Amino acid sequence: MRTWPVLLGSARPKTGFAAIKELWRRSDWSLSLSSSSPATLPARAATSLLKLIDSRAQFSAIFAANDIMAIGVLAALRERGLEVPRDISLVGFDDIPISRDLTPPLTTVAVPMAEIGRRAMQLALCQPPPEDSVTRLPTQLVRRSSVAPVRGAESAELAPAR
Repeated sequence: MRTWPVLLGSARPKTGFAAIKELWRRSDWSLSLSSSSPATLPARAATSLLKLIDSRAQFSAIFAANDIMAIGVLAALRERGLEVPRDISLVGFDDIPISRDLTPPLTTVAVPMAEIGRRAMQLALCQPPPEDSVTRLPTQLVRRSSVAPVRGAESAELAPAR
């Protein structure tokens, strides 16, 4: 059986997600992108996932664009009788505090939000404004219990932290 990851996220025209969408369109991977307000993200993520499950698509992992969407995905999976990580692995992005309190605790990508805010303020106050530039800040994978080892993988590197 061939399985592919699924990306659930929100997109606005001409943002970074446009490039991801194009990349995924050229592949066989499933992709669901929708625009919504933060308050509706969990429900929108759940609805998108339920449609995907109903289509009988085969996948083994989901990477949600943020932890709030991952919470909606977790609820939808439970609604269909699927367990994380036994049936499907789940990863979020942004490491909000509740992520560690979910069942199972959510594997996620931590983002240095305070540093992003500090750098944004520096740029906003900078006179004259700098030319276009790119600033890269490190992120960190926070391994918790929502990811199962890759089936058939020999490497312990791919296994979740215990």
